[in-house]
Amino acid sequence: MSEKPASPVCYLAEAGDLYAGFAGRNELIAALIRTAADLAAISRAAHGLIAQTADPALKARARQVRDTGLRQRLPLRRILRQLGAVLPPAGQGGLPAEDSAPGPAAARLTKLDQAQAAQAAGLAQLAARIRDDTLCRTVLAVARHLAAAR
Repeated sequence: MSEKPASPVCYLAEAGDLYAGFAGRNELIAALIRTAADLAAISRAAHGLIAQTADPALKARARQVRDTGLRQRLPLRRILRQLGAVLPPAGQGGLPAEDSAPGPAAARLTKLDQAQAAQAAGLAQLAARIRDDTLCRTVLAVARHLAAAR
């Protein structure tokens, strides 16, 4: 009996990531760097709101947004190091600062919350295109933690 696959579809397991429809290394690195930078910017903005508001409920929610973003950045940075990516310096890149935007603190915090939810959705979409099971599970776990923090 032959060891060759019976049809072209059977060769998919041997195909490269890009050919098989999976995200390539460079695409993964770019998306994860962008997400980590965005989460850092969201966390910085939430931290700024903590000092600007006297409302205990808003302070607590801003702390939750800040801490969730900071905690979920760590596994992304770990993945990036494993992929051999050059990490940008801390504080570089990310979303525009919402902490200096005009408007009530509650509205700004809602925008930060929505931005964090958008990061979760983006990671979930990316995870669907990751071939490596361990990497996929890690990215999905980050997405779930971000989504659950709302």
